Amino acid sequence: MVDRDAVTEAQFKSLRDLLDPRWQGKIVIQDPRGGGAGSYALAGFLLQYGEDFVRWLLSRQNPVVMDNKRQMAEWVIRKRYPIAVGMGTDTLPQFRKEGLAKNIKPVPGDDITGDAVMLINRAPHPHAAKVYVNWLLSRKTQARLAEVAQLNSRRADVKPGNPELALDPKRMRHYLDVSDEEHVEARLKAQQLAKQLLK
Repeated sequence: MVDRDAVTEAQFKSLRDLLDPRWQGKIVIQDPRGGGAGSYALAGFLLQYGEDFVRWLLSRQNPVVMDNKRQMAEWVIRKRYPIAVGMGTDTLPQFRKEGLAKNIKPVPGDDITGDAVMLINRAPHPHAAKVYVNWLLSRKTQARLAEVAQLNSRRADVKPGNPELALDPKRMRHYLDVSDEEHVEARLKAQQLAKQLLK
């Protein structure tokens, strides 16, 4: 996500621009050493652009690491760190209701996705987990989540909560879903690099 009042489209056209020296010290990233959005973003970068890209981003761009997404959003809004990796859009609706964050936008061409619902193997109450997931993925619940949290459902019968970030059904095979099981190794490698390179 980029604050377009501080960083214009001409200055930052694609995710590759994360390595531009002018953004050194101006990037905040959700802590990628754990399993959150920051590590998913790094896994996407690793798969799309390679290990050198990730190493450069973490070691030469001096990103600020933060686990609190609300704090990340505040920093982007205040232009302290106008570029955020792994912040997501779920932190912005409250600020937008207050008239802020109107020009914080995703980077064009960002085809990295990573939202998923996962069931734990041998969970203490496997039937309860199935009931919960069935409720969570129901049309009514997905519609409410889309409305309240401005999230987008993969359900075709639910209106997007954030049309700006809605996936294009015609381009589904072009998206990189880092939550897919086939990308487990990339997610682990991204976390390993983050632990190694971030102090």
